[in-house]
Amino acid sequence: PPARFIRLAEDCGLIEAIGEQCLGQALLQLKRWDQSGTSVPRVAVNVSPTHFRNTNFPALVEQQLEKHGIAPSRLTIEITESVMMDAYPAAIANAARLRAIGVRISMDDFGTGYSSLSHLARLPVSELKIDRSFMANLEDNEAVQALVTAVVRIGESLGLRVVAEGVETVPQRRFLEALGCDVLQGYLFGEAMPPAVLAQWLDRRAEAPMQGVA
Repeated sequence: PPARFIRLAEDCGLIEAIGEQCLGQALLQLKRWDQSGTSVPRVAVNVSPTHFRNTNFPALVEQQLEKHGIAPSRLTIEITESVMMDAYPAAIANAARLRAIGVRISMDDFGTGYSSLSHLARLPVSELKIDRSFMANLEDNEAVQALVTAVVRIGESLGLRVVAEGVETVPQRRFLEALGCDVLQGYLFGEAMPPAVLAQWLDRRAEAPMQGVA
């Protein structure tokens, strides 16, 4: 499982090499989609806390973007809430450097930690991702509904895009759309798929965008 694999990779000192490989492959795939005429606006890459705190990380990102000819605005780096909220100097500096060159920073798993709103307002992030754990009880739990509503409103107030993870049912989708949540992500729309299959899926969605989720 990913959680176990990542811990082992960190313990073995391999997580940064794996992260660099994932970043390079993601940008290479985006270039291939461009060449084949498949419209994919941007890719998001998860980065481990260890890698993100490395002061050389922004230079690595710039190098990979230049190598594959990808505009910085088409890359989103996803990091967990705990990484950004622990005020680790290198992490904050790296986020600022990436934001300065145009790379988007997404705060993953938002709502599972102990965010300081005053701190959040100063962070160089572009996006908040509501953790999938909130979706399980979203349909019938008023407390969860209130929390999700609060996150969406915080995003609106700070000018941040809000993404809801783990959307699996139509009622969840309708609730989030009524709130004005910017992006919905989950099995209701599609499971993880290979690049070629994703291209076919995008073509079908272009022909009938609401098919299967109405």
